[in-house]
Amino acid sequence: MGPKVLVSDFDGTLAHRDRVSPEVSRAWNDLSRAGWDLLLATGRIYASVRPHLADVPTAHPLILYDGARVIVPSTDEVLFERFLPAETAEEALRLGWSSGLEVQVFGDEEIIIRPGEGRSGEYFRRLSIPLRDDLVEPRVDSDVYRVIFYGDPAAVRGLAIRMEDALGAAATVTLAGDGFLDVLAPGVSKGAALEFLLRSGGRPRFLVCAGDHHNDRELLLLADLAAVPDDADDELKEIGHFIFPPAAEGGFVELARELLALDDLPPNRQAGNSRDPVGSGRETVEGRRKWPRTRTGKEI
Repeated sequence: MGPKVLVSDFDGTLAHRDRVSPEVSRAWNDLSRAGWDLLLATGRIYASVRPHLADVPTAHPLILYDGARVIVPSTDEVLFERFLPAETAEEALRLGWSSGLEVQVFGDEEIIIRPGEGRSGEYFRRLSIPLRDDLVEPRVDSDVYRVIFYGDPAAVRGLAIRMEDALGAAATVTLAGDGFLDVLAPGVSKGAALEFLLRSGGRPRFLVCAGDHHNDRELLLLADLAAVPDDADDELKEIGHFIFPPAAEGGFVELARELLALDDLPPNRQAGNSRDPVGSGRETVEGRRKWPRTRTGKEI
């Protein structure tokens, strides 16, 4: 990877309601032409993100399944994967089985749901993703990539608390979107998957990460510049350096405009030195240039 790298979440950051607008696609490609290396980090499986690669192309590995899998799109080679042990997946299923939420179990590019769970079934069938609807009890045949619970956001938040208390260090439990709860293998996150890629490719001089939900937190914390949509939770905006408009408004265009306007790059930043972003803006006491925390270009 080159000196300038942008790693972006997909849903709620680039895409709104499963669609990337022409303006966002243009902005993404403008960054690529300007020398930015662009990566996607998403909770989606490969089959559901592949159709969108025409709008947001990348020459780099895809971070999928919220970090549980990394795949090279040009060859379909799997570079990295981490499985949730079957016994932990079954414990998660038992905890959420009677919660009133829909259940999705993720295997290798295959989804397993309960019979009659229409919203999940309709969505995955529309994408022509292999689907089994024979999950009649909280049991799985083998290790899986993750377990998702989907439905009422308040019920999801309540289950997340119970799940964290019960599973502890045996799993990663994260809110992954409005009404989505993910249960993954311990230590799995988009940020951990990016760290895997950086160990082999080296850290760029300037790393920008963009994301809108709790499953993006570890990713954002790795960034020199963390960019967060204005409709994200306050917790995410607190760690963001640049706040841009929501995906519903094509807000990624504003982020791209700021990045394209950079007239220089900061010196290499040693990981762990500071959470201060570096980029174009006011001077810090250390003599480095610091990106001001802004909301769509206005200092806050």
